[in-house]
Amino acid sequence: DKYNLINSFLKSKVRGEKNLVMDQILIDINKPPFAIKADQNFIKDDKIYILKPVMGYAKKGIEIIENIKDFRKLYTEIRKKKEYDLWVAQEYITNPLLYLGKKFHFRCYYILTSDNKAYLYNTFIILRSKNRYKKDDYTNKDIHISIYNPEDEKNIKKFLINDRNTGAFTAEEYSLIKKGLLKVHRKIKDKIDYKCYPNAKNCFQIFGSDVMFTDDYKPKLIELNASPSFDNKKLLFGSNQQPVLEGIMQEIIDKKFPPKNKIKKNNYLIKL
Repeated sequence: DKYNLINSFLKSKVRGEKNLVMDQILIDINKPPFAIKADQNFIKDDKIYILKPVMGYAKKGIEIIENIKDFRKLYTEIRKKKEYDLWVAQEYITNPLLYLGKKFHFRCYYILTSDNKAYLYNTFIILRSKNRYKKDDYTNKDIHISIYNPEDEKNIKKFLINDRNTGAFTAEEYSLIKKGLLKVHRKIKDKIDYKCYPNAKNCFQIFGSDVMFTDDYKPKLIELNASPSFDNKKLLFGSNQQPVLEGIMQEIIDKKFPPKNKIKKNNYLIKL
């Protein structure tokens, strides 16, 4: 859900939590047209916004709003298409931290368990925009929207960031980044109302979280996705996601159902 989690941070009275997210509003296209006036007050001509469907995925439907005129035009278009009912207009980060000259975000894998424990996969995946960053020209999605780039597979180690491989970041930069990612994810579990199915005592949920950083290394949680596009074959037979599965087996499942044979622990998950 691209709205509720961020909104719970924005409503928080805890000091500093609002700084972890960007301001946003929910747009319901089923409301009467006059409701646009209330939404319109959120949009300021001196700021940039991103418009995205609440239940969207793979960056589908994303648009950039540069001014109120853009917002009115896009609002009319999404009401006509009726592809999604709920949309989020979120303040856009115009001073992003860059990686190899391109805008990017981290995809993190985050696990919550039935006994209220949280884990973070210790390798943070970088998803970049296609073209090098320019502060203006917001209509060019190849500059401003960070996605999975198949060509990055050729040098995949550059885009899997962890304690052993900091990629193009210095050790000091990576330390700031890791600290920020841990801070964001420690806060998330208090914002989610989750529980097991009635017929299950033990359960866990894998989330895909998207986190950006500003150029002064401040983390911003963009969204949390309950369907993080896991590929079953890759999970079992080798990929960047396989260690997530191994970490879940060792940190969560083996503790509930101890294996008969001794297994070497790989420490793929960070307990939060």
